[in-house]
Formats: sequence, C-alpha cells, structure tokens
Amino acid sequence: MKICTKCEKQKELSEFHKDRTTKDGLYPNCKECKKEYYISDDSLALSRVRYQKNILKERERSRSKTSKKYSEFTEEEKARAYLANKRFMQKNKKVACAYQKTHYHLRKGTITKLPCEECGTEDAQAHHEDYNNPLEITWLCRNCHHTHHVEQRELQLTPSKCH
Repeated sequence: MKICTKCEKQKELSEFHKDRTTKDGLYPNCKECKKEYYISDDSLALSRVRYQKNILKERERSRSKTSKKYSEFTEEEKARAYLANKRFMQKNKKVACAYQKTHYHLRKGTITKLPCEECGTEDAQAHHEDYNNPLEITWLCRNCHHTHHVEQRELQLTPSKCH
C-alpha cells in the first residue's frame, strides 16, 4: 500500500506508475491523479513552457562555438560516436533500415534532397512518418524536424478527451 501525494488516499501499489528515479520505484501520484493532471489545462501550459525552453536550449547549442564537427573530433570521440551510433542502429532496426534505404536512393539518384517543407531552408533532413515506408519522406530542416518530434511526443502524452 502507498499514499498518493495528490489525493492523499492509500492505494494498492498497482495503482501507481513505475518510476526508476524514485526510491520505491513508483510515481508519487496515483494513475488516476496523473491522468487528471494531463487532461487539465495546467498540463498543457507546462508542456508549452518546457517546449519553449527546449527550443531555446537547442538554438543556443546549435549556435555555440564550442560544438564540434565530426571532422574536429579526437580519435576517442570518433570511437565513442561510432559505438553510440552502432548501438542505436541495433536497437532501432526499422529506423536503421529507413536511413540506409534513403541514403542508398539519394546516392543512386532515384530521390533528390529537397528544401525544408516548413520553412524552405536548403539544408534539410529526411523525416519518416512511417518507417515501414522508408521512401515516403518529408524533408525538414533540423529545427523543424526537432519541433515536429516534440509536437508528436506531446500528442502521445496528452490523452484524448473524446470517448
């Protein structure tokens, strides 16, 4: 049994989401209170604030002169980046497959890189809505691509009010 910090009711442990960062391994609020919070307007306002902070951090990081290009990495940094990329590709097989197919067809010339569909910036990245269809590509610049993923994450976190 555990007491919810929001409604202050004693509930079964199964009524709490798991949370690796807490001592007991459970979220402090019960599932019901957490759901109410995410449906409320407070949650939307907070997510907008977090979103704006993330955008500012990303802009600052990309403008920072301390960030290095891969060509400026030391051998140790290159090895670390290689291993991180390899682990990611092994964990995310569909992403890796879409990435490889996209680059293959770019080299072959069957598809061409286009400007960002949102803002028109020339330096665009390939975005896949569905990794099962790797050649259905939306071209987005780095900032628009990041913004798109943040918005998609927010939509997944916000429960639907319609039943």
